[in-house]
Amino acid sequence: MKKTNQNIFSVLVAFLFLLGMLGCGFMLWQKTTKPNNISFKEEQKNEPKTNINTQIQEQAQEENNDTDETKLLKDILAMKTPQEKLNKKPSLNDTIIGPTAIRALKSLQSKIMDPQRFLNAGIKSESNGVCLYGPPGNGKTIAVESLGKDCGVPFFLCNGGDFSAKYKGVAPKKVRLLWQQLRKEAQEHGACILFVDEADDIFTDISQIGEASSDNAVVVNEFKTEMTSLDNDPKKPIFVLCATNHVDKLDKAIVSRLGIKIEIPNLDVDLRVKMLQLLVKFGAKVCPTVQSQFKEIAQRIEALKHNDLIKSARGCKNFVNDVKIYALETHNRETATVEDFNVILNRLFEEDATQDAKIQKAQKEEEKESIESLRKQKRINELVYPPTPQQPQDDPFFKTLEGLKPE
Repeated sequence: MKKTNQNIFSVLVAFLFLLGMLGCGFMLWQKTTKPNNISFKEEQKNEPKTNINTQIQEQAQEENNDTDETKLLKDILAMKTPQEKLNKKPSLNDTIIGPTAIRALKSLQSKIMDPQRFLNAGIKSESNGVCLYGPPGNGKTIAVESLGKDCGVPFFLCNGGDFSAKYKGVAPKKVRLLWQQLRKEAQEHGACILFVDEADDIFTDISQIGEASSDNAVVVNEFKTEMTSLDNDPKKPIFVLCATNHVDKLDKAIVSRLGIKIEIPNLDVDLRVKMLQLLVKFGAKVCPTVQSQFKEIAQRIEALKHNDLIKSARGCKNFVNDVKIYALETHNRETATVEDFNVILNRLFEEDATQDAKIQKAQKEEEKESIESLRKQKRINELVYPPTPQQPQDDPFFKTLEGLKPE
């Protein structure tokens, strides 16, 4: 019995010893791995700080790049249109914009090519600019580019996107650098042209824009300052031309500085005939019979009521393209015939009739609603303000009886 108790005691002692050894081993393992965990957590804490610092540095670098004068000057030089590209445009005499606009641009061309002659004659204008306005697609842009081709002076083209900047102060700085480059070009070549296309995106009327568009107002004011700057040399002038579909949205002070306003309306019948002839001249294949009927085709287009787009120069070009596509796809002909033109014209008149029917239906519904509204209002008025009983002497019947009484 004693021996059995001794064995149990020995086993218990051995078990406690092993348990103690395991405890010591676990404590040593925890002490060994704890610093590594701390350092890993510290790395996790430091990592976002490193990323934030990197983002700040990248943002600062991006801002420096956007405001860097060398980069801005590079953007400005990209606005200059090479003369080789302008030479591909038609001459001013070949543009279909009407005789009034041609005369005005021809007069400006004389002034651009020989400004000294006007100065010697005592003709000094405070404004060296033109604003071309009218419906879209009538050749405003091509007319100015043709003028640039015929004059042969440096030609800069810009639009609203050229002066949109992420950081405040960049856009007006870009305008100042642009004018510095324009003056430099004018001194070297005798004159210079700046063409602002879609001018309502840049020369927005300041009175119509709010605080959210304060950057636009700064750009407009900077242009006004530069256009009348004393640094501009009358002997080496800078001519500003702009084109817009919304002349009413332009800043009034800018328009007054431009001086001349030229409207480029939709084509009339005679100009549309010239446009068709010009398209044939530049490669549109049509049979001789069609060419003899250009006047009739132009008159039929003019008779359309609800399709103003086709009455523009661009619309006329698209119309001829539709005729050529129909001839090629339907009859496998490269040369369009009178039949092809009539098919497309008939389609246009069908669309016009459909649009006319929709408008008439809408007008009738509007008139019906208006009459019903008046009836409702009349019933309401009768309930609120009932009519006064009619006096016997006011009744037409009694008045007739009074007239029948013997004298």
